[in-house]
Amino acid sequence: MRPTTKKRHQAVRDAFNALPPMPAMKAYLRLSEQFGFSDDHIRRILRKKHPPN
Repeated sequence: MRPTTKKRHQAVRDAFNALPPMPAMKAYLRLSEQFGFSDDHIRRILRKKHPPN
């Protein structure tokens, strides 16, 4: 995975962790609007676990 992709994915994970508790689908939609990805892509990013570099 390219370094820029890793940074984008980490930004999505950080934003997800910063959200207040809410239903998952609502969080996915909020992040998809914020980052310009589909909610399906957001789910795939959050499903992957990458160790920090």
